[in-house]
Amino acid sequence: MMCCIGTFLSINIQAQEKGHYLFFSAGMGPEAIKCQMKNGNEVEDVGYTLTAGYDYFFCQNWGVETGLGIQTFRTQMTLSDMAGYPAIDKSGATYEYRNYFNGWQEKQNVTLLSVPVGIRCLFPFYDHLGVTASTGLKLLLPFSTMYTITDGSITTTGYYNSTSVELINQPQNGFTTINQGPSGKISLGLSYACYADIGIVCQLTPIVSMNVSTYLDYGPSNWISSSTKPVYQVDGTYNGIMHSDRIKSSHFLNYGVKFGLSWYLGDRFYRCHCTRD
Repeated sequence: MMCCIGTFLSINIQAQEKGHYLFFSAGMGPEAIKCQMKNGNEVEDVGYTLTAGYDYFFCQNWGVETGLGIQTFRTQMTLSDMAGYPAIDKSGATYEYRNYFNGWQEKQNVTLLSVPVGIRCLFPFYDHLGVTASTGLKLLLPFSTMYTITDGSITTTGYYNSTSVELINQPQNGFTTINQGPSGKISLGLSYACYADIGIVCQLTPIVSMNVSTYLDYGPSNWISSSTKPVYQVDGTYNGIMHSDRIKSSHFLNYGVKFGLSWYLGDRFYRCHCTRD
C-alpha cells in the first residue's frame, strides 16, 4: 500500500512544471496592534486583508513570491481607573494631577500597505488538489491611522498632599470633566511582520486555481514608541492611549482565513501542481 501511495505522489510531482503566476487573495480575522497596558483593557475587532501578487515556481514544488496588499485593523481600548502625576501650579506649589477614567473608550482604525516577500511550496495529494504553504517577511507602511473616542468620561483634579485637599471643577486650573474626546492621528512608522499560511489548492481550469488558507502575521517589534506622557494633560492636550504611559509594549498580530485565485502566465499547459498524466 505504501508503495502505491509513493508511486501516486511521484506521478503527481513529476507532472508539474515551473512557471510564473499572478494571484489575488482576500481574508478576514482578528487583527490588531496587541498592547500590554497598565490597568486597561484592549479588544480587537475583525480586520481585512487584500493582496495581489506574483509567484515564480523555479522547480516542481518550490517558488518565491512577492506582492502588494492592504490590511486594516480596528481595536478598542478601555480605561476605568485613576492615574496621578506630579505637577506644579501657577503659584509654584507642588501637587498631584489626577485623571479619573470612567469607562473611557478609544477606538483605533489603521490601514496599512503591506509588501510580502517569501517562499512558497506546493505538494499534490489527489487529482486537482494539493497542499500549499508560504512564509516570509512583510514590510508594513501605515497610510491611514486614526483614533476616536466612543464612550466614557475623564475627570481631572488636583490633589495637594500638604493640605490633603483635592480640587475639582476648576477649568481655569485644568480640573474639569471631559465627556467628549477628540479624534486624531496615531503616529506609526515603518515596521515589519513575519507571515505564514497553509491551505488547500484546487485546480479549476488548466490555468486557474483556487485556494483556501489559514494565515498568521506577527510583528515582534515595538511598533509604538514608549512615552511618559499622561493620556490627558493638565493643559488640555489629549495624547491618546497609544501615545501615553499606559502602553508598556506592543506587537502586530493578525490571523484568519483567506480565499485566493491564481493564474498561470505560461504558454504550455500547466497542471496546477495537482493533476496526474
